[in-house]
Amino acid sequence: RQMTVSESIIRWLYGFGDIEAGDRIETDQLDGEAGSYGLYKQPTKDVVPFVDGSRDVTEYYYLLARQSSKAEASRVDNQAWMESLESWVRQKSLSGDLPQLDGGRSCHAVGVSVSAYMSGAAESGTSEYQITVSINYTEV
Repeated sequence: RQMTVSESIIRWLYGFGDIEAGDRIETDQLDGEAGSYGLYKQPTKDVVPFVDGSRDVTEYYYLLARQSSKAEASRVDNQAWMESLESWVRQKSLSGDLPQLDGGRSCHAVGVSVSAYMSGAAESGTSEYQITVSINYTEV
């Protein structure tokens, strides 16, 4: 089976040092407890077809993280974590350390198209933090 773009991004994100080794980034799901992560594909896709049949594709994914947010210190730490993740994505893309795609696809860039923010709070004392990641690749 060919690896999906989502799976490739998730594998790449595991390289971010502040996602614990035991943590799992789920596909299209975010569990209810703190320390949960989910990567959701957005329906938006920008495609530029070429004469040779290949195409340039940009896709967008939400990365959600559920974190404890009862205390002010926790909320500040959560914002710092998301800023650090944004910086990591930017640095990795600039250095050419990109997700490995298969199936005739070659990644050119990964970026943050919507900066990190708190997207919702739960009664359990946790909050969802969200960042939108874009990936640009050529598909043959």
